[in-house]
Amino acid sequence: MEYSLTVDDIVQQTGFTTSTVRRYLRDFTDFIPSNPINRKQVLYGEETVAIVTRISDLYGSGKYTPDIREILKYEVPMTVEVHEVVELPKSDEIAVAIRPDVQDQIDRVVALAESLVEKMQQIDDHETEITAMRQTLVDTRAQVTGCIDQMTAVERAMRDESRVDALTREIQQQNATIASLTDEIAAFRQQPVTFWGWVRQTFKF
Repeated sequence: MEYSLTVDDIVQQTGFTTSTVRRYLRDFTDFIPSNPINRKQVLYGEETVAIVTRISDLYGSGKYTPDIREILKYEVPMTVEVHEVVELPKSDEIAVAIRPDVQDQIDRVVALAESLVEKMQQIDDHETEITAMRQTLVDTRAQVTGCIDQMTAVERAMRDESRVDALTREIQQQNATIASLTDEIAAFRQQPVTFWGWVRQTFKF
């Protein structure tokens, strides 16, 4: 297998940010063929671009890291070639090896840590949704309060209109009474009144 791609090469070919590419390479190292040149430089295989792009697509579809790892198990064979670069003093000939059971525990801890990160992200997303819902509730309450104020103003206006109508009818009745009295006075002035006639009209006999 040929290892010729650097991180910068992968960034340039995928268009992803350097931090995103490095995170994918770190979190999915089991599925990405790599060849450490030294402690600071690692070269990757040509298929790394396709794998990184696939990982990004799975994240974009709403998948989480454990789900993506399960999918990649079926899509990408785990044939990573590991070349350990170990620099030990010449006087030290001890070979350091990790026991399989210890490695399993480490893998479990890493998986739990990744799951915890995903759960924390879900909690953050839920808190964002709850905040948005609270804001919507506040806005709805404000709208309801505005509607109640409008209804109160309309009811008050209707009451005032009823009072105005009653006063108008009362004034009209008073005007009619005044007009009737005016007509009576005018008619009385037009009739010749004698002393005895005035007495009869006054005392009604």
